[in-house]
Order: sequence, then C-alpha cells, then structure tokens
Amino acid sequence: MNPATDQAMKPKYLIFIPAHQAARTISRVMLKLAKLPMDFDVLVVDNNSQDKTLEVVESVIKEHSFKGYHLIRNIKNHGYGGSQKIALFFGIYNGYDKLMIIHADDQYPVEYIPQLAEFNSKSNAAMSLGTRLKHPDIKKVMPIWRYLINYTVSTINNFVYGLKLDEWNSEFRIYDLK
Repeated sequence: MNPATDQAMKPKYLIFIPAHQAARTISRVMLKLAKLPMDFDVLVVDNNSQDKTLEVVESVIKEHSFKGYHLIRNIKNHGYGGSQKIALFFGIYNGYDKLMIIHADDQYPVEYIPQLAEFNSKSNAAMSLGTRLKHPDIKKVMPIWRYLINYTVSTINNFVYGLKLDEWNSEFRIYDLK
C-alpha cells in the first residue's frame, strides 16, 4: 500500500453549513464536526443573519485553531436554495469531490457523517440522503410539531410511492460534485 496513492484516491470533502440566525446552535455543530475521524473542509454560508452567527463562527474557528474553514456572508438573504447554489458553485470551483450538507440548527446527527460518506462512496451514487429522525436526541433538538409533520409526510409518501425512506424532507445530504 502506498500512502500517497491511498490519499490521492480519497474523495475531497466539503461540509456545507447553511446558517441563518444560528448563533445559539452553530458552535455545537462545529465542535461536533471537529471530533469526526475523517478529513474535510467546512463552508459556512451565513444568510445575512441579524444575530451574532458570524461572530460565533469566527470565534469558534479562532479559539479552536480550526483549519479548512471557509466563511461566506451573504449581504442579502438568498434563502436556503440560494445558499445551496453558492455552496455547490464553491465546491465545484475549488475542486472538491463531495459536498455534504449539515444544518446549523443541530437537528442532524453530525456523528453519522462518516457512515453517510462511506455509504455514498460504496454505492457510487450521485446523491445520498441521511435522516434526522434517527438522531439519538431527536426529541431534544427538533420541535415535536416538526417531528410529527415529517413523520406523517414520510409515512404518506412511502405508502403512495411504495418506498421505505426514513425521511422525505431530509437536507442531511451528500452530493457527488464530479
């Protein structure tokens, strides 16, 4: 085995965190990411937050000497879709192989990122979905009304389409950028 060849074969990951008014939760997400046993860079796209989201991100990066963090602040709120387009463009333009999405609200299980990445690589899929409904602390991190809506919509869609997806509204995703 050649370490240089093995490293060259590993996909280059960019984890995208869309952020809007996320000052209360984004540091938890960032600190969980720092514990993951894989290599990646992080792109935070702040969608013109009026709280201290930007300051919190900058503080956590500086305090923990994080490397590989990129921060974009939209001067206008482009919405989630607009931020996602920015992240996709950034990832493609900067030569990343995979773009993973994890929200700043701490509702998605960051600790499952390596499993989602492994599944995506082995399946050779253009996109893979994770779920927050299997999050060990889902009742603490997701309002019950949102959980019930997600569960109900997913159950109905699974029945109508004959599928067995845990969650139809998941934004816990990985895209192949190549």
